[in-house]
Amino acid sequence: MTGPVPARVPGPPSRDQVAAVMDATLLRPEASHSDVDVLVSDAVRLGCGAVCVSPSMLPLRGVPESLVVASVVGFPSGKHHPLVKASEARLAVSGGAREIDM
Repeated sequence: MTGPVPARVPGPPSRDQVAAVMDATLLRPEASHSDVDVLVSDAVRLGCGAVCVSPSMLPLRGVPESLVVASVVGFPSGKHHPLVKASEARLAVSGGAREIDM
């Protein structure tokens, strides 16, 4: 979950409250930088809290401050050695990621 947690109100959450805690994600190996640009545009339009991309796509350009940039480490299996995951996380953060998914 990313971004500030919307205030709780009685009843089901609104569409905007749900969108604000969702990540728009693009992890296809064949994804291009143009695909990522579309992802960012869609995330902004939909009110998502974050975009999550492969580390090889970092750094992202033109991402509004309101949108958290996330990336993955040890993807897709998670069976990487912890030191490899730590190195991947450091590289992703140095590339602008503010959230790391393992």
